[in-house]
Amino acid sequence: MNLQRIRFALALPAGVLVLVAFTGFFEGLGKQIYPPSQEMLDAIALLQRGEEGARDALATAMGGMPFGALAVVVIAWTLGAALGAFAACRVGGANCMPLSIAIAVIAVVFVAMNFVLMPHPLWMIAAGVILPPVAAIGAGKFASALVQGQVGRAAIG
Repeated sequence: MNLQRIRFALALPAGVLVLVAFTGFFEGLGKQIYPPSQEMLDAIALLQRGEEGARDALATAMGGMPFGALAVVVIAWTLGAALGAFAACRVGGANCMPLSIAIAVIAVVFVAMNFVLMPHPLWMIAAGVILPPVAAIGAGKFASALVQGQVGRAAIG
Protein backbone atom coordinates (compact mmCIF):
# COMPACT_ATOMS: atom_id res chain seq x y z
CA MET A 1 0.00 0.00 0.00
CA ASN A 2 1.49 3.32 -0.99
CA LEU A 3 1.62 6.42 1.20
CA GLN A 4 -1.27 8.20 -0.57
CA ARG A 5 -3.61 5.24 0.06
CA ILE A 6 -2.62 5.15 3.72
CA ARG A 7 -3.26 8.89 4.02
CA PHE A 8 -6.65 8.52 2.34
CA ALA A 9 -7.57 5.61 4.64
CA LEU A 10 -6.68 7.67 7.72
CA ALA A 11 -8.34 10.86 6.48
CA LEU A 12 -11.96 10.01 7.28
CA PRO A 13 -11.30 8.81 10.85
CA ALA A 14 -9.17 11.93 11.42
CA GLY A 15 -11.95 14.14 10.09
CA VAL A 16 -14.57 12.46 12.27
CA LEU A 17 -12.31 12.83 15.30
CA VAL A 18 -11.92 16.56 14.64
CA LEU A 19 -15.66 16.91 13.99
CA VAL A 20 -16.60 15.25 17.28
CA ALA A 21 -13.84 16.84 19.37
CA PHE A 22 -14.44 20.38 18.16
CA THR A 23 -18.23 20.12 18.36
CA GLY A 24 -18.01 18.82 21.92
CA PHE A 25 -15.48 21.46 22.90
CA PHE A 26 -17.53 24.32 21.47
CA GLU A 27 -20.78 23.00 22.98
CA GLY A 28 -18.94 22.84 26.32
CA LEU A 29 -17.95 26.49 25.95
CA GLY A 30 -21.57 27.28 25.20
CA LYS A 31 -22.61 25.61 28.45
CA GLN A 32 -20.18 27.88 30.29
CA ILE A 33 -21.84 30.92 28.73
CA TYR A 34 -25.39 29.52 29.02
CA PRO A 35 -25.46 26.97 31.86
CA PRO A 36 -28.32 24.47 31.58
CA SER A 37 -31.33 25.33 33.73
CA GLN A 38 -32.39 23.07 36.57
CA GLU A 39 -35.44 22.23 34.47
CA MET A 40 -33.15 21.00 31.66
CA LEU A 41 -30.98 19.00 34.06
CA ASP A 42 -34.08 17.36 35.55
CA ALA A 43 -35.43 16.55 32.08
CA ILE A 44 -32.11 14.98 31.05
CA ALA A 45 -32.13 12.90 34.24
CA LEU A 46 -35.62 11.65 33.35
CA LEU A 47 -34.39 10.72 29.88
CA GLN A 48 -31.35 8.89 31.25
CA ARG A 49 -33.56 6.86 33.59
CA GLY A 50 -35.90 6.06 30.72
CA GLU A 51 -38.92 7.48 32.51
CA GLU A 52 -42.14 8.35 30.77
CA GLY A 53 -42.68 12.02 30.14
CA ALA A 54 -38.98 12.65 29.56
CA ARG A 55 -39.51 13.89 25.99
CA ASP A 56 -42.29 16.25 27.11
CA ALA A 57 -40.08 17.56 29.91
CA LEU A 58 -37.23 18.05 27.42
CA ALA A 59 -39.52 19.87 24.99
CA THR A 60 -40.65 22.20 27.77
CA ALA A 61 -37.06 22.80 28.92
CA MET A 62 -35.88 23.43 25.33
CA GLY A 63 -38.67 25.95 24.88
CA GLY A 64 -37.37 27.91 27.85
CA MET A 65 -33.76 28.06 26.69
CA PRO A 66 -32.36 31.38 25.47
CA PHE A 67 -31.88 31.72 21.72
CA GLY A 68 -28.14 32.22 22.22
CA ALA A 69 -27.77 28.85 23.94
CA LEU A 70 -29.39 27.10 20.98
CA ALA A 71 -27.47 29.19 18.43
CA VAL A 72 -24.17 28.19 20.04
CA VAL A 73 -25.06 24.54 19.45
CA VAL A 74 -25.83 25.16 15.77
CA ILE A 75 -22.56 27.09 15.43
CA ALA A 76 -20.72 24.19 17.08
CA TRP A 77 -22.26 21.70 14.64
CA THR A 78 -21.40 23.92 11.68
CA LEU A 79 -17.82 24.72 12.67
CA GLY A 80 -17.22 21.12 13.74
CA ALA A 81 -18.30 19.90 10.29
CA ALA A 82 -16.13 22.49 8.54
CA LEU A 83 -13.04 21.71 10.62
CA GLY A 84 -13.64 17.96 10.32
CA ALA A 85 -13.85 18.19 6.53
CA PHE A 86 -10.80 20.46 6.38
CA ALA A 87 -8.80 18.03 8.54
CA ALA A 88 -9.90 15.04 6.46
CA CYS A 89 -8.88 16.81 3.27
CA ARG A 90 -5.51 17.90 4.64
CA VAL A 91 -4.74 14.34 5.76
CA GLY A 92 -6.19 12.72 2.63
CA GLY A 93 -4.43 14.86 0.06
CA ALA A 94 -5.64 15.78 -3.39
CA ASN A 95 -8.96 13.87 -3.57
CA CYS A 96 -10.86 16.10 -1.14
CA MET A 97 -14.45 16.19 -2.26
CA PRO A 98 -15.40 12.58 -1.43
CA LEU A 99 -13.95 13.11 2.04
CA SER A 100 -15.74 16.40 2.65
CA ILE A 101 -19.02 14.90 1.42
CA ALA A 102 -18.54 11.93 3.76
CA ILE A 103 -17.90 14.28 6.69
CA ALA A 104 -20.99 16.28 5.69
CA VAL A 105 -23.12 13.13 5.75
CA ILE A 106 -21.66 11.99 9.08
CA ALA A 107 -22.26 15.44 10.58
CA VAL A 108 -25.91 15.38 9.51
CA VAL A 109 -26.32 11.87 10.96
CA PHE A 110 -24.86 13.03 14.29
CA VAL A 111 -27.10 16.10 14.30
CA ALA A 112 -30.16 14.00 13.41
CA MET A 113 -29.35 11.68 16.33
CA ASN A 114 -29.73 14.72 18.58
CA PHE A 115 -33.15 15.38 17.10
CA VAL A 116 -34.22 11.81 17.82
CA LEU A 117 -33.03 12.01 21.43
CA MET A 118 -34.32 15.48 22.23
CA PRO A 119 -37.03 17.65 20.70
CA HIS A 120 -35.60 20.77 19.04
CA PRO A 121 -37.19 23.92 17.62
CA LEU A 122 -37.94 23.76 13.91
CA TRP A 123 -35.42 26.51 13.06
CA MET A 124 -32.70 24.48 14.78
CA ILE A 125 -33.60 21.33 12.85
CA ALA A 126 -33.48 23.23 9.55
CA ALA A 127 -30.17 24.90 10.43
CA GLY A 128 -28.70 21.60 11.65
CA VAL A 129 -29.55 19.83 8.41
CA ILE A 130 -28.43 22.65 6.09
CA LEU A 131 -25.46 24.48 7.65
CA PRO A 132 -23.07 21.63 8.62
CA PRO A 133 -23.02 20.01 5.17
CA VAL A 134 -22.65 23.38 3.43
CA ALA A 135 -19.76 24.23 5.76
CA ALA A 136 -18.13 20.81 5.29
CA ILE A 137 -18.29 20.97 1.51
CA GLY A 138 -17.07 24.58 1.51
CA ALA A 139 -14.14 23.64 3.75
CA GLY A 140 -13.40 20.72 1.44
CA LYS A 141 -13.28 23.04 -1.56
CA PHE A 142 -10.99 25.42 0.32
CA ALA A 143 -8.69 22.57 1.41
CA SER A 144 -8.63 21.23 -2.15
CA ALA A 145 -7.61 24.66 -3.44
CA LEU A 146 -4.84 24.77 -0.81
CA VAL A 147 -3.56 21.34 -1.83
CA GLN A 148 -3.54 22.39 -5.49
CA GLY A 149 -1.83 25.68 -4.66
CA GLN A 150 -4.68 27.84 -5.96
CA VAL A 151 -5.23 29.91 -2.82
CA GLY A 152 -3.44 33.25 -2.93
CA ARG A 153 -2.45 33.11 -6.61
CA ALA A 154 -4.74 35.98 -7.56
CA ALA A 155 -3.12 38.19 -4.93
CA ILE A 156 0.40 37.24 -6.03
CA GLY A 157 0.00 37.74 -9.69
